[in-house]
Amino acid sequence: MTPISAVESVPANQLLRLVAKCEDVKGSSKSFPKHEVKHVSDHKSAARCAKFSPDGKYFSTGSADTSIKFFEVAKIKQTMVGDSKDGPARPVIRTFYDHTQAINGLDFHHESPILISAAKDNTIKYAYP
Repeated sequence: MTPISAVESVPANQLLRLVAKCEDVKGSSKSFPKHEVKHVSDHKSAARCAKFSPDGKYFSTGSADTSIKFFEVAKIKQTMVGDSKDGPARPVIRTFYDHTQAINGLDFHHESPILISAAKDNTIKYAYP
């Protein structure tokens, strides 16, 4: 990817003409591969943020109910196809209740198994899921 080296001002009417020339992509969603949607949240209030782990095996969600849920993707896939041999798969591995107000953001460390969370209570916390 080439870095941006300059920015040019474009008059609004010229910008509209450029946008009008763009290819119409309506209907292109038909080319998406078939996919399934699964509702996985167990929060008691709105989920405000979500983040996948760097390896893609896990993800966490943060909620207005002050909780953080830690999920395993493979277990979610089991519930979608129904191939769990030991009863229903439980995708939530762990729930954290360390904040006193809504969760604003989550992130995983890029190498270590550490989840960091920031909340409306003005705190940042670390967890080792």
